[in-house]
Amino acid sequence: MVRRAGRAELGLVLLVAALAVLFWDLLGPFDLQTFLRAGHQVLQGRSPYVTSTDPVFRAGHAFVYPAFVAWAFAPLAVLPGSLAIDLYAAASVAAIVLAARWFGRPGLAPAALVLVSSTTVIAVQMGTVNPLLLFGLAAAWRLRDDHRVWSGVILGTVAAVKLFLSPLLIWPLLRRRYPAAVAATGTFAAALGSESLLGHISGAGYFGLLSHLQSSEAVRSWSLSSFLQSTGLAATPAGDVVIGLCAVALLGLRSARR
Repeated sequence: MVRRAGRAELGLVLLVAALAVLFWDLLGPFDLQTFLRAGHQVLQGRSPYVTSTDPVFRAGHAFVYPAFVAWAFAPLAVLPGSLAIDLYAAASVAAIVLAARWFGRPGLAPAALVLVSSTTVIAVQMGTVNPLLLFGLAAAWRLRDDHRVWSGVILGTVAAVKLFLSPLLIWPLLRRRYPAAVAATGTFAAALGSESLLGHISGAGYFGLLSHLQSSEAVRSWSLSSFLQSTGLAATPAGDVVIGLCAVALLGLRSARR
């Protein structure tokens, strides 16, 4: 059994090495460079954000995450660039492997399948936060019964990093894990409410920046907002009503199934 486990781990290491050799230099760590610049900015007492008219914002390389994310990358920002890139890539792979093991069946096969997917390869190449978000969701899932408050704190943090994950805050409420629901909602609100303290930008300014980002990217995405915008509804109160009704309908279907 030990020998079989050792062979599986060796196989996973060889797989990661092969992926690195084949794909590492094909795409630059554009997202990670954005995070490292933001880390430099906050360490120097400056805001990590630019205006929506800045060419960097229009090019899609501006920092648009909550300010605590910039502070989280500050330790990496003081390291030499190549070392920071390699360390973050290693941390991303480790996060994916652990998350796959916590979500999937025992063994390393689920992790190997996730690692060879194109979305995972691109995420690691670009240095996105997606592997860490996956790890956070897996940790919240793993702690959901025995450590409900910590599960909620992790879930609220993950949802604050990327707001499209905020519907996950409903999960502990639907499962009647009320301590986790309170912790998740409180953490989410505290993380987003700390912008003026950590990021040198008001809450209204930050959400205005996100609004500009949503407007510029919605038409290029496959989403409900994109579909509604193509019909002229997305930027109107009617569009908001349609999105809200869809969310209520999904919750209603879920309750009916129970």
